[in-house]
Amino acid sequence: MRPVFLYSILITLTLLFSGASYADGEKATVGIGMRGSYWNMVDGPLQLRLHDHWDHDDFHAGGFGGNFFFFSRVSERLYLDFSLGGMIALVDHNYYYDGEYTDVATVAPFLFGFRVDLLPMNIRTNLRPYVSAGAGMYVLSDIQVWEYNYYDEEVEIRSTGRPGVYAGVGTNIMLSDNFGFNYDVKYHWVDFRDSYEEQRFRNGFEFGFGVVVVWGDFKKR
Repeated sequence: MRPVFLYSILITLTLLFSGASYADGEKATVGIGMRGSYWNMVDGPLQLRLHDHWDHDDFHAGGFGGNFFFFSRVSERLYLDFSLGGMIALVDHNYYYDGEYTDVATVAPFLFGFRVDLLPMNIRTNLRPYVSAGAGMYVLSDIQVWEYNYYDEEVEIRSTGRPGVYAGVGTNIMLSDNFGFNYDVKYHWVDFRDSYEEQRFRNGFEFGFGVVVVWGDFKKR
């Protein structure tokens, strides 16, 4: 099942749940939130896979994680946007009769950017769509663990930081004046420097869903 289809179902259910009630969240000046997200950062499947072979079992999982975000209003529609997150993908996990092999890839984005509301404050609606863009540092890590005869272990860790940029769209669906759901889609472009990084990681879409808490009372000047 593709992530876009799952995301569409989630948004539809939230809109039905929120109903037609009005919340006053568009006047808020500050907000914080937390999202769970999916980013196919290693070009793997959107699924968990377990293969049972005659001599070993192997297990794979896609790129899942989340992030914390903070935004602060600087004008009627413009916000500063900060986020700190982490994504992990179980590239490979093999059980052999005499040992195990585990391969894990992680990405930790530290991002700063801007967010622009698409609707003016005087439109009274629960739905607050926005566009966003920014840049930051992406910490890439590749962790491989070999365990031989279940007592001898070897660990190899490669980690580096790479600059990158993102662009996205999203919306807050406010259920009250201070609380709502957040949907966010970003496309990440990371400056991979060598063939190994390009083989292990990939640029792509991140689909996020979470909650947001806002407060403050913005006054037009």
